[in-house]
Amino acid sequence: MKCPVCPQDNIADDAGCCPNCGTDLSAIRRVERLPTALLNEAIALAQAGATDLALARAAAAAVMDGHCVEAKLLLGRLLWKRGQADDAMHQWQEALALDKNCEEASHLLREARYTARKRAIRRVSARVGVAMVLVGLVVAVCFAIVLSIHNLQTGAEQRLSRIETLQAEHDRKVIESLVPLFQSLRPLNADELTNRLRELTNQHAELESLMAQYEKKWSLLPFRLHDAKRKLTECKRQLELCRAEYEARVVPWEEGMKKLQAAAMSVQGSTSSRPTSMPTSETVPQGQP
Repeated sequence: MKCPVCPQDNIADDAGCCPNCGTDLSAIRRVERLPTALLNEAIALAQAGATDLALARAAAAAVMDGHCVEAKLLLGRLLWKRGQADDAMHQWQEALALDKNCEEASHLLREARYTARKRAIRRVSARVGVAMVLVGLVVAVCFAIVLSIHNLQTGAEQRLSRIETLQAEHDRKVIESLVPLFQSLRPLNADELTNRLRELTNQHAELESLMAQYEKKWSLLPFRLHDAKRKLTECKRQLELCRAEYEARVVPWEEGMKKLQAAAMSVQGSTSSRPTSMPTSETVPQGQP
């Protein structure tokens, strides 16, 4: 030990004052022994389970005596116990730097590095597992969404097809109910007008044929030619009146009936149902006389 006041050095460890100047060295002795006392107290506290207090004492001892390998080893153990692996390894590296032959520091560093690698592998494995679980959940959710969309689309198509079928069936029933109603609206004298038109058409043809014969022999039968012309004129007049009445009353009804039958057949074809027998109107010859 060296005296802090005079140049005297190599003072004995048990000397209480400087032999040269008489300076009291007890306070300096206590300061020098303080790191050792703190280290012993930290060891006792660590054995008692008071990790926080032991860590504080060991840190103070390491700071006060930067060359104390035991303090750094103990501080590293306490830091490792608290989960501060990097700080603990740093303290052991400093201890190994102070004493390259310290087997304990080398052993602790090897164990720490091995444990750190195992923890890193476990963390990566856990992250990979979590990622796989998340990917599985995403795939399951996407599959459920796609399946739901498909089910909704299929249900919508089925409902739309059902609606179209019901609409076509409704139209068919409406048309079928309209056919008898429209048939009941047929003019009362339609048959009479049809027969009358047919008779007048035939009579007009006969009169024209007869006129052609009379015109060849008009000089021999003048009175018959005159009478035939009168009858032909009267027949033409009645035929025109009958045809006008027929076209005004019967023809519109027949055209409406044909359109209604065509609509009914179209609806039946769209629903692919069994054709329903539809009443037909009587076809009337409408040739010109």
